[in-house]
Amino acid sequence: LVLAATFDIGPFTGITANLSPETKARILRYSFYFLALFIVTVVLALLVDRHVLRLVPDNFIALIGPRNSPEFTIANLGPRVIVIPFLERVKFFDLRPRDMRFVHEAVTSDLLKVKLNLLMKWQPYADDVLMALAANIEHEKVLKDLAQRHLTSKINSITLDQLQAKVNALALHLMQAIAYQEPPEDCGRLYGIALLDVKIISLELPKEITDLALNKKIAELRKRYGPTPAGVSGG
Repeated sequence: LVLAATFDIGPFTGITANLSPETKARILRYSFYFLALFIVTVVLALLVDRHVLRLVPDNFIALIGPRNSPEFTIANLGPRVIVIPFLERVKFFDLRPRDMRFVHEAVTSDLLKVKLNLLMKWQPYADDVLMALAANIEHEKVLKDLAQRHLTSKINSITLDQLQAKVNALALHLMQAIAYQEPPEDCGRLYGIALLDVKIISLELPKEITDLALNKKIAELRKRYGPTPAGVSGG
């Protein structure tokens, strides 16, 4: 607008007709000063936003450490974090909940092998992220090992009938052992793991048990309806 009025461009023609050339030159000079200051301010703001005052994504934690060191020394949960250019580096660590599925085999006290299909929902425990990184802990591997140790110990002490009757209680046992215990007990928080939920999707029985149940069912059907006709499956 200042340039257009000064040079009598378009609808601004005549606005500066009564100004002296010196006044017009002064207006232009200060306009350029303002424009230069505005550009420098915008560039600095963009640089600060990109390299100094970093925005932390939702459900992430900012890890800060010296630029020439592989280790991080600060964990920040705030929405923004200040990073000193050329001296510090920042890494955003994902704290979002995630699912882990696996199959666990164990033997009951009456020496029958069973398989459990499990679904575990977990996330890294924010207060212990630095510890877990410094110790190079693989969260999923550690969580699976914890769960398998507790499952094996529990299943080894009960019979198959007890396991079938208390399969839901087994999931609660895992939550109590991993999620609710505190260090120095061997629990999730000792390794920077927060266990959110455990579900036992299915319990696979030994083949001899399923075959026995099938034969029993066939025998009951034959007893009730007579012999199975030739060419017809008894199942």
